Amino acid sequence: MSYPPCVRDGDFVRFDGWDIPQHDVGHYFQNLSATARVAKLKEESGYYGARYFAFNTGGWAKSWTKIDPSMFVRANGSSLYIRVEFSGWTFYPRKL
Repeated sequence: MSYPPCVRDGDFVRFDGWDIPQHDVGHYFQNLSATARVAKLKEESGYYGARYFAFNTGGWAKSWTKIDPSMFVRANGSSLYIRVEFSGWTFYPRKL
C-alpha cells in the first residue's frame, strides 16, 4: 500500500480529499474563513514546541508518532496538510 497522492505546498504536503481521523489534538481558528484558517494553522505549526504538525481544512490539528498509509481515509471537500520541513529535518514518505 502506498501513500495517497499529494502536492507540495510550501513547508507542507497537501493531500486533497484525504484525512487521518482519530488523531485530533485540538480544533482551532473556527472564527476565521477557510483560507485564513489554513494560513494561521500553517503559521502556528511552525513554532518550536507546537502541539501539532498537521491539520485539515476544518481546523482539526493532528498529531501522531508514525504515519502509515492505512491511516488515510477519504474526506471529500477537505484537505490534510502535513508539515514536512522544519529546521534540521525533512519528511520523506516511502512506499510499503
